[in-house]
Amino acid sequence: MENYSHEQIQYQPETGMLFEIYNTDGFFNSKHWHNGLEIIYLIAGGMTLNISEKQLYAKAGRVHSGEFKNYTFCYMPRKKAVICCFRFPMRFWKKYIQY
Repeated sequence: MENYSHEQIQYQPETGMLFEIYNTDGFFNSKHWHNGLEIIYLIAGGMTLNISEKQLYAKAGRVHSGEFKNYTFCYMPRKKAVICCFRFPMRFWKKYIQY
């Protein structure tokens, strides 16, 4: 994909997923893509999300996610934000979902 980097995620071996909490005063995460599912939950603050070229403003208390495959994504917290980020690879879902 033009101007997008492929994010290589190191999943936790115990869970098969990756869970991170970011407490930030604002940063920019460049446009990237990866296979799998990324779920974002804002505990506090707000940020602008760009998911597959669609821009939206995310507020605390809401859940946002990207598609399963080859979506493009970047986010820009506005001022202070506390973000929970869950990332699941495709192999995680294959155990539980038949498709």
